[in-house]
Amino acid sequence: TVPMGRWGKPDDVGWAVTYFASNEASFVTGQTIAVNGGKTVW
Repeated sequence: TVPMGRWGKPDDVGWAVTYFASNEASFVTGQTIAVNGGKTVW
């Protein structure tokens, strides 16, 4: 099953890539961010 009811698209991950590549994320260190529509919780 797919928790969000659909498969992911490149745009779904794009926001995270854009954020972590920006200066806005300069204080974020050592994190694992699962951008997978909730599949790791399922």
